[in-house]
Amino acid sequence: MLKFIIAAVALLAVAGGLTYWTLGRGDDSAEAEVQVVRWVNVTIAVPERSGFAAVQGFWGPESDPPAIFIRSLENGSSVIVIDAETGKVIVDHIEPEDRTAVDEVLQTVSVSPLDRSTAPWPYGSQSPSVPREKWGNITFIQPDPASGIGVTLAVGDGPEGSGHAIQVSNGRSTLSIDADSGLAIDATSSVLPEDKEAFDRFLSTIQYSAP
Repeated sequence: MLKFIIAAVALLAVAGGLTYWTLGRGDDSAEAEVQVVRWVNVTIAVPERSGFAAVQGFWGPESDPPAIFIRSLENGSSVIVIDAETGKVIVDHIEPEDRTAVDEVLQTVSVSPLDRSTAPWPYGSQSPSVPREKWGNITFIQPDPASGIGVTLAVGDGPEGSGHAIQVSNGRSTLSIDADSGLAIDATSSVLPEDKEAFDRFLSTIQYSAP
């Protein structure tokens, strides 16, 4: 059996860069590209002009708690880490010149339980019109970051050589998929009953191409 190691955090920055959505402001007389990311109980909106990006992940040596990482795209040294369960800032390492932009982003933080009935795909049935991502022998649709579901890439080594996997998670439920076969990896998957429909919907869209 392959031992998989997480090789890349959320696919927000893979193959074509970060994805921003056009959101209206006020009376819709002005628009801005905004990256909306949800993770567990927290939603945040990051304007493209801010020079920052938000990524879903986990914090600490035990990968707990789930956290949102807000990092500068320019220098990489400015970073904020937010507890995705409470919305509290647990790391604040911001360069003075970035403080104004970060404070603007932090003003968008909202904390509320996930409403699965209104959350976007894969909770909703309408998948986003985005290019399919490829890893190993499979292609898949990247979930809308506002859904609270993120995808990470993994690579591993075993007796039969190296392999690929993807891990789909909302911070509480996790579905691991062998990217070389397209099959779920039961040993490292744990999906709550209330998330099963959404995770099954994601799994059903995976396309396998033989090497």
